[in-house]
Order: sequence, then C-alpha cells, then structure tokens
Amino acid sequence: MCPHLKASGMNILMSKDITSRADALKRLAAFIPLARRYSSARNYVGAEHSQVSRLSPALARRLLLEEEVVREVLGQYPLFQVEKFIQEVLWRSYWKGWMEMRPEVWTDYLRQVEEAREEATPAQSQRIEAILSGGSGLGIIDHFTRELITTGYLHNHARMWWSSYWIHVERLPWQIGAAFFFSHLLDADAASNTLSWRWVAGWQTEGKSYLIRKSNLEKYCSESILKHSQGISQFADGAVESILPRSVKKYPMAPINDYPEVVQDKGKRLGIWVHRDDACAEIGPMSGLAPVSVAAFSSSHSSEQYQLSKLSQDFTEEVLQDALQRSADHFSCPRVFGDSEDFAPSLLRWINENKIEEVLTFAPLVGPVRDQLPWAERELAEIGVPLRKIRRSWDGALFGEAKAGFFPFWKKAKKWLAQRTDSGELQLEFREKC
Repeated sequence: MCPHLKASGMNILMSKDITSRADALKRLAAFIPLARRYSSARNYVGAEHSQVSRLSPALARRLLLEEEVVREVLGQYPLFQVEKFIQEVLWRSYWKGWMEMRPEVWTDYLRQVEEAREEATPAQSQRIEAILSGGSGLGIIDHFTRELITTGYLHNHARMWWSSYWIHVERLPWQIGAAFFFSHLLDADAASNTLSWRWVAGWQTEGKSYLIRKSNLEKYCSESILKHSQGISQFADGAVESILPRSVKKYPMAPINDYPEVVQDKGKRLGIWVHRDDACAEIGPMSGLAPVSVAAFSSSHSSEQYQLSKLSQDFTEEVLQDALQRSADHFSCPRVFGDSEDFAPSLLRWINENKIEEVLTFAPLVGPVRDQLPWAERELAEIGVPLRKIRRSWDGALFGEAKAGFFPFWKKAKKWLAQRTDSGELQLEFREKC
C-alpha cells in the first residue's frame, strides 16, 4: 500500500459489504424507500453515498438481476417518480448490448492499453505512477484515487471528474485510465467501463466530451470532500480544454449471438458453470434442471492479465462462493470452486471427476470471461463435451435495441417495460433466502 493510503485515515463506506445475494437484497430493501428522491439527489457526492443505491457491484455480478430491481421499485412508485433511477439500471443493459454488437471495441481497447504503456515517455510514466498512487498534488483527485483503491467504489460523478482530469488536464491516454478503473472498481464490467471512458474522451459520441469544472465540483461535492481543495483552481470554468481525437474508428454492428432463452433437459449428465457475469444460476431458465454438479473457477492468470486488484479478486471470489452455495442448495448437488493459475485444469478435472456430458452456462458477455471461451471450447470439444450457452430474456429483449444512443434505446425499453408490467410478466420471485 502506498504511503498516501496509509496516512489517509479514510472513513468511507466499503462497497465490498455486498458479497452475497442476501447482502444485496438487504441493500435493495433499504434503498426502495429512498428511490423517489434519487433524481434530485443522485449528483451529490459525499462520504457515505447515501443518496444513491450502491447496488452497482451486485448488478455487475448479477447477485441481483436488473429485472428484480426494476420490479421492486416500480412496485412501490409510478414510473414518472423513479424514471431516472430506472434509466440508470437500464444504462448497464444498454452499454452491454452496444458492446455485444461491436466486440472489436474491447479487443482494440486491450491492444491500445498495452501500446499506450509501451509508448509512454519516461516523464509520462512517472506522472502516471504518481497519479495512480494518489500523488497528483490535486487534493480532490487524490481523495478520489484513495477512495477507489481503498473501497473499490466511486460515485458516478466522481468517475466523470476523475476521467476528465486524466484525459483533458493531464493529456494522458484514456485507455490507461480505463484500465486503472477496471482494476479497482468492484462494479466494473467491460462494456460500461470502456464505453464510459470513451464517452468522456470524445471517442464514443464523436465531437462530444466531458470537461471537469470547478463550479461543478463546488456545487455537488460535500464539505468533507471540498476541504481537499489543493489545486482546484486548475479546474476553473473555461480553463480545461477538450483534447478531441482527430478521427474515431467506426465500428460496424455485428449480429448479436442467438442464444436460447429456454433450456430443455436433454437427459445428459449436466454440469452448470457459474462465472462472474451472472451469479444467479438458480433463478431463471436453469432453475428447473437437475445438474450433477455446479462449479466456478478462479484464474490467477486472468487476474494478472487485467491487473485486477486484490480487493477486486477477493470480491469476485466471495460472490462466486455465495453463488455456488445457493446453487448447490437449490439443485441439491455438489459444488466445486476451482482456484488455480489457469482455470482450464480445474474445468477439465471437474468434468472428468463428475463424468459430466454437457456443460451449461449463461453466455458470457464481451470481457474477461468471454476472452477465455475459445480455448475452453476447444478443450471441451477434444473430450466431446459440448458447452451450451443460454441468455436471459431480459438481455435477449434489450441488447438488440442498443443500436444508437441511449435515449432512442430508452424509448423502446420504456415501452417494453410498460407492456411487461401491465401484463404481469415482471414476476420474478423476490426471495429473502436463496
């Protein structure tokens, strides 16, 4: 731990207090009475973040399903009173759908991160190291850096300010900043993190970027944050100029993979693979199956590849352990957690020891789990075990609508939600114990 963090004495709510579905359900229940004030309070950044739901880590790992959150909130309020919050839940579906149709954005980003690190001058590398250790010399920025590293969380407004500072003030490659966020944020997923950084940088919506402003900081930050005022004059209104790209690569839309949303029992010895993209195998299309075993896998190689923090690794492991326990209880079968340098040996060992004839999983999204699939599928093909992927109906309905900007997407999603609510289809069971 760097000296800045040792000396900080920060008393910030940890996001890692959600490591199970039971934790997430309690957090959701506590937020529902506050949901109506979300639109007016959500931009204010304080120490405890009591004005927002803090459900994002649970949604990112699907300890909670988006459909559950939407159903519970709309069960208490008419849509017009909580529309901004429902939109925020849908933003994740939008980003994921947008990326599913343009997966090359992610592969390009991974390559660009490495290129940017290799091409950084010694002076840039030194500055990057200073900023990422909380030593930029700018009080509010360093406060947010310490909060991110210590808790794995940042308020959305703070994320925008920090990334704008990195790109438009320090003139550093956005890809390195995005990789830093991905390393530490407990709610990070490939789509929302990468595309949000592209938006701030002016790569996502060509010609538009986001600029940090002193007046905005002063309006929305609490006194406890504003006391870190060193260097804030650098962000005086009009002082920060956007550094827009000369040109932005256009990504053609690819068809979204067509995965089934209903599962049929084929009478084979079935194993269910649970991964970080979806920690609720027992809820939804797989719930009625009878697997012989459920399993999840941790890979130190993958963690190193994406430079995931210890906090992030521990959080994901705890989520997966909770998911396995719930799944094993629901399906009345053994559970296995494979922890090795590479998940491949654990996967094959699990299949062989349980005589598994078919593996079923929720289709991984663009990101770290999907990146491992080509190898895994080749290995399974060699031993004659198919990997069957399925998709939740929520994703199947919404991903394909993310063809342009968010608000055209929201217009269609809003209509779809209204139809499902009116017809009584939003009926996922909201259980205290799973």
